[in-house]
Amino acid sequence: MRKYFVSFITQEADLARYLRDYLNDLFQGRAQYFLSADGIGPGEDWLKRIRGEINEAAGILVLLSDQSFYRPWINIETGAFWINGKTIFPLCHGDLRISDLHKPIADFQATLLNDPTSVSQFIRAISVEVGLQAPPAYDAAVFVERWKQLVKRVTGTCETWAELSAAIGARVQSPDAELMESYDILSENPQLIVRRHGANALAINGYVEDAAVLHLKRRAAIEPPRFLVVLVEQPVPTQSLPGAFGQFFKVLVNGEVILPYLAGQRHPLDQQYTRRGGGLFAYDLAAISVASALEITMIFWKLAIPRLHVRFFFMPT
Repeated sequence: MRKYFVSFITQEADLARYLRDYLNDLFQGRAQYFLSADGIGPGEDWLKRIRGEINEAAGILVLLSDQSFYRPWINIETGAFWINGKTIFPLCHGDLRISDLHKPIADFQATLLNDPTSVSQFIRAISVEVGLQAPPAYDAAVFVERWKQLVKRVTGTCETWAELSAAIGARVQSPDAELMESYDILSENPQLIVRRHGANALAINGYVEDAAVLHLKRRAAIEPPRFLVVLVEQPVPTQSLPGAFGQFFKVLVNGEVILPYLAGQRHPLDQQYTRRGGGLFAYDLAAISVASALEITMIFWKLAIPRLHVRFFFMPT
């Protein structure tokens, strides 16, 4: 029986499981798929097990996203298959494009998991590898739609106010954005250019080679809000620099790191964003003291930012 090693980052384990289960059902057990998240028992020497699974597997399925592409273990595991001349299936999802791939991964025909035609080509290739003359009956469009929904649930990113309302359990009807004239804007890195854009937005651009800090201080007092919502809009694509780990920004309120509160739970990715399309990010302020003064700090990490628009909203509950 043919065996495949599935390479993924911890935050995307649910995506890897869905892919494994889908392929198992489709090919009726004609191949095995090893996932480190489920295949290593308590007390087991995990590095020894990983090496053994790599040696036994005929190929690797590599889940690649903006978050995972530069992670060391993704590249180490893929490199092991490359050195041994084994089959490599790069599987791109989220905002990662095939043109973003670098060598040697770029030398292998990649699959876009959000494109039915590309998925069909991948299924056809697996069919050949497991000894089938033709792929089993399936609907690539249905797979893609379910995959997109799962990605949205895993990343927890909301694109509309309706989605945000469902995520935080409160009805939100696009409240008025904060007026930027109410804030003193301090940038602690000359590479980050910040200016007011209209009455209630910031326009940010620059080339952040390492890290840059944007500090906003509200002049007037404010009633303690429950949620801070950050709306990120990107008229021009924002890209991670080569070698970056995909971190986009972190948000601190009154000096404390606040994780987004989306999809009914704290965001699993610890604010490592590289979403080209932007989105709505909600932060639960219940655990910190907002009292009267309020300061917002955004930390950017290794980014080329042609243009970025950011708006802030406060909501009571």
